[in-house]
Amino acid sequence: MTDQDWTIVAAIGQAASAIIAAITLPLIFWQVRESRKAADLQSLETFFANTLERESAFVRAATQEEKSQAFTEYLNFLECQAAALNGAILPKVSRELVRDKVVDALALIEAQSAWHAELEKAILTPNTFTNLTTFIRRHRKYINQAKAGSGT
Repeated sequence: MTDQDWTIVAAIGQAASAIIAAITLPLIFWQVRESRKAADLQSLETFFANTLERESAFVRAATQEEKSQAFTEYLNFLECQAAALNGAILPKVSRELVRDKVVDALALIEAQSAWHAELEKAILTPNTFTNLTTFIRRHRKYINQAKAGSGT
């Protein structure tokens, strides 16, 4: 084979590679998108399992001290979720569901004066629950609507 023949073979190989890449690129995009959906679903399942665990711990608490401890852990959990929401790190569907759950939780806490006082008492420094405070400020309208809708 001559140099010209090798040049033609190389050009055909490059063209074939480009065609294969053009065909596989959408498949890779689809696979990444499907992986994101699966991860989003798994995150939601974990979120709701963790929410249930913390709410159940509060309900099961026998003494006021245990209730206060469970409530503080629940507030820390809400702080973490508020950080994720404030930082816009959740995908759209997860963001909506988590936001609604955090709004509902805060509406219930605010509606119960004793637990609202516990929330206020848990804020020890200006840096305590900063994400939750920011979330409350940004979503005040929805929290108020949730309180009005719950009849409390």
